[in-house]
Amino acid sequence: MADRPSRERATRDLDRIDRHILRILQQEGRISFTELGERVGLSTTPCTERVRRLERDGVIEGYYARLNPQALKAGLLVFVEISLSYKSGGVDTYKVDF
Repeated sequence: MADRPSRERATRDLDRIDRHILRILQQEGRISFTELGERVGLSTTPCTERVRRLERDGVIEGYYARLNPQALKAGLLVFVEISLSYKSGGVDTYKVDF
């Protein structure tokens, strides 16, 4: 059984059509293989085979939904890292409301 190609080799072997497919999939991950093929100049089967190869080679890692925070009535999500050091025996409470 052949070894899975390295990601570096897979990236190096991308041709113009592969890169075009990737550009479209970045914006429209739910596009049908038929429409994708039409837009890159391939019939459905070769287009599907190229996408499957890109997935198999690790070039395409997955497909994601881009969510609209306004439609979800979601605020801003912030990740904060806080470092504390022990300096006194007392404990102070600190609360932040947004």
